[in-house]
Amino acid sequence: MKIIFLILWSVSLLSLPAGLQVPEWVEAEQAYTEGHFSVAYGKYLSLRNTVGSSAALEFNLGNSAMRLNQPDLALAHYRVAQWLDPQDPDIQLNLSKAAEQLRLPPPELPRLRRGFSGLSLQGWSIALPLCAWILTLYLLLGIRMQTFRESRPWGVPLLALMMLLCLCGYWVSRSAPLFHEAVVSADGVTLRFEPLEDATEYVEMAGGEILEVTEELRDWLKVRSGDREGWVPADQVIRLPGMERGI
Repeated sequence: MKIIFLILWSVSLLSLPAGLQVPEWVEAEQAYTEGHFSVAYGKYLSLRNTVGSSAALEFNLGNSAMRLNQPDLALAHYRVAQWLDPQDPDIQLNLSKAAEQLRLPPPELPRLRRGFSGLSLQGWSIALPLCAWILTLYLLLGIRMQTFRESRPWGVPLLALMMLLCLCGYWVSRSAPLFHEAVVSADGVTLRFEPLEDATEYVEMAGGEILEVTEELRDWLKVRSGDREGWVPADQVIRLPGMERGI
């Protein structure tokens, strides 16, 4: 019994929100409202480094970057917000505006994230411990009630499958370790065959284009976009903010 409740307590910790309505948030909103967009961006960024990322926080960072006329940086933040909450229409609208300013089509999410796009990160954070509690309650009722004991052959696998689905949805929504991405800075970048300054350049990447980072070496990144792959200087792209605390 103690083990079951320990598991539930551990799973419940996963549902803690990534962002909080703290004084720093209010200060950032006030700075944005007063037109101090650079100050607002800095405060939102500091808040994210303190409490972690969230769709609302990345959305506000993107809005601040757009006001600072940095659509490439804004697109990077909107991209993270899109990952965390694919169904939010405001995020999708502003992401499309940033892409349009960079003369690019709106980026789509990878197939795996689209498969779990029915809920936001917050939604999966609620569903996961809820499923855990339902499964535990079902098992406890099965000890005392004949009806629940008789339904165990199909009830337990069904609830376990639901919990596994919620766990996968939460994992895909929160961390994205399978998709390391970077956004090309507004000036664009040229792919090289090797991570060297004098290496041969062979294809131009447009500003705002999203690249998949496959390897890192010193100050260079190996990136891929479709069938195009090569090396770019790390300072010529914007690495997407990570989903974990301390980004």
